Amino acid sequence: MTQSEWESELRQLRSDLGPTRPMKLKWRRKTPLLTGRSGLDALLGRTTDDEAVVLTLYATNARAGDRPVAEVAVPLDANVEHIEQGRIVEVAGRAEPGHAAVVIIDEEQYWPIYPCTLGVRPPRL
Repeated sequence: MTQSEWESELRQLRSDLGPTRPMKLKWRRKTPLLTGRSGLDALLGRTTDDEAVVLTLYATNARAGDRPVAEVAVPLDANVEHIEQGRIVEVAGRAEPGHAAVVIIDEEQYWPIYPCTLGVRPPRL
């Protein structure tokens, strides 16, 4: 999938989310290595604008040790840190690597920064 195709999927979702499907969710902070950021800042949890949260999506019937379906990077949001790990959420779009997916948690929509991914060693449930 090309960048323009992904952007087209995203535009379609913005105009109409369409049907959603339930999925299990685990989240983690994704902090890029920033030039000039001190170890103390990282330890104290001082954030920067380019931090993200990775929402890892699993099938609703996934059990401990199962692999995820996709990972969605979204802008950092303090509310995500209060979401229970393994919770069932709604997902619009295509939760597949290379595609656009929007995660909906309690009516709050989390929009992707870039296409869904699935790392070589994704976190298991």
